[in-house]
Amino acid sequence: MVDFNNDTTVTTPALDVVKILILQRRNDVIEAFEHFNKSIDFEEDLSLVRSRLYSLYLECKGMLENNFDSETLIKLKSSVHKPQNFEEIEEGFNIINMFLYKIKLTKIDNAVMFDPRDMEAENKAHGI
Repeated sequence: MVDFNNDTTVTTPALDVVKILILQRRNDVIEAFEHFNKSIDFEEDLSLVRSRLYSLYLECKGMLENNFDSETLIKLKSSVHKPQNFEEIEEGFNIINMFLYKIKLTKIDNAVMFDPRDMEAENKAHGI
């Protein structure tokens, strides 16, 4: 979690702090999924997963509303505000998670793939 009492946090650009907060919320949701899957045999309590997904949604709400059409927003809001089952919660998380990937916040597979035996393709990949 971001420590706002730390001097380095104060000098960190706000954009970087918000990115870290979003990634922390995302991690919290994944941990709640993990906890739910561990205890699924005993009782189906979705409150932790639902509340953490809602926190992630609130953190990303402005970006989501600026980038999604009304149909997707309605689907997302129903899976965040009043989910009926685990699948709806998971669908809401997947929508947000794919959005975070699309805006390259969680994307790590950005290396250009090329045939290492083809020197021309390698040169193009490196902009030469």
